[in-house]
Amino acid sequence: MNKYLVGISDLDFKEANLAIINAENKQSAIDKYIANIEIRDELFLEDVYSTSINMSYAEHLYVDNNGDHLFDNSANQRYKSEEIEKFFKGNVRKLFKDNEEWYDLYMSMTNQEEGEEEIIFPDEMLIHMYREGKDIDEILCLEMGKEIKEIV
Repeated sequence: MNKYLVGISDLDFKEANLAIINAENKQSAIDKYIANIEIRDELFLEDVYSTSINMSYAEHLYVDNNGDHLFDNSANQRYKSEEIEKFFKGNVRKLFKDNEEWYDLYMSMTNQEEGEEEIIFPDEMLIHMYREGKDIDEILCLEMGKEIKEIV
């Protein structure tokens, strides 16, 4: 078992969510990091559970087949409401591929009325959303004793 220093590379040192992780290899260390640190991060969770069309996880689901946003910079619709709903649902379906349960759960969250019981996504779904919505290359993973000096 090796030790890895893992964190987000494009953040300041204090904000990088650094962790030392014991794992067999770098990929395992990154997997553990995502599952134990990133999907519990307050900003990530706020982003995932927001249905805002601007500055949220859902923002990249409000695009047409060319990847163009369905709303302009002033939040005006570029398509009819029915078309926007069709694009959005199609993009959510693509995100969750063959997992109908996750699709239904996400769509339930987007249609949730205030005061209804809070929907909580399972960890596996959050991990999938993290991997699909984040740039995994932003995760820095260095092996202790090889790529980073370790003094004991």
